[in-house]
Parts: sequence; C-alpha cells; structure tokens
Amino acid sequence: MCTCCQLPSSGHFTVGKIYAFKYIIDAQQVMDEEEEWVTLCDQAFDSCFEDITEVTTSFCPLSFDKTIYHIYLILDEDSNNRKEIKACAKVLNINYLKTREKLNHKRCLLTSGEAGMIQGVLEKLSAFDVHYEIEPPYPY
Repeated sequence: MCTCCQLPSSGHFTVGKIYAFKYIIDAQQVMDEEEEWVTLCDQAFDSCFEDITEVTTSFCPLSFDKTIYHIYLILDEDSNNRKEIKACAKVLNINYLKTREKLNHKRCLLTSGEAGMIQGVLEKLSAFDVHYEIEPPYPY
C-alpha cells in the first residue's frame, strides 16, 4: 500500500488517497482510480508516493522522560479570575467551587506528572489565555 503525496504525470490519482502497488524490475506499478496499473520509474514513484508498508522506527523523547514536572497557574489578580477558574476546571475536570478553593494563591500548583501527561495538560491549557509556569523547565 502507498499513499499519493504528489500527482504523477500519468494515471488518475488523488493526493492523500491510498493505492495498491507492486514492485517490478527498476520500477513500481500503482493501481490508479480507474483500476489500471500505471508503471512509474523508481524516482517518479519516490517523488509522488509514500510506501506506507515500510517499517519505520521513531523515537519520542516524551515516552522516555520520567522527570516529574509541575505546572503552576499564575493568577493575574489577587482575586480569582474567570479565565483561570475556567482553565483549571477544564484541565482538572473539577467543578467551579472546587476550582475556586484550589486557586487560593497568586501561584497555584495545577498538576504534576511525567512529560507525556504534562503535554496533554498543555494542549488543554492552550485553549485559554492564562499564564503558567513549569518546573523544572519543560523542554518539549
């Protein structure tokens, strides 16, 4: 199986669609949308299609980082601000009353965890216009 990433000069293909292909000597044949085999030299195939059956190895440093990070929510004012309350409630999945109790200092611990978990929290926090700090420094 391969996916089309650029239209070749011959055949009927759509970028992003998956197609069957087979190897022949010094070329590949790809079955197009009209179910016809289109022969492409290796260079044309490599520039227009990506072989999605190839085994690939990827290294995700988040998966191996066992450091415990702490996210602190920084309040804009001395009183609890609506946007901080909303952000905290959403990230921690708690109601507004519990959130108000939690946000009792200018710098409040929101959550702690390993890099992968912190990444998920940061994705949720990105929807809100709030200030936060991470300790130790978060490299991702």
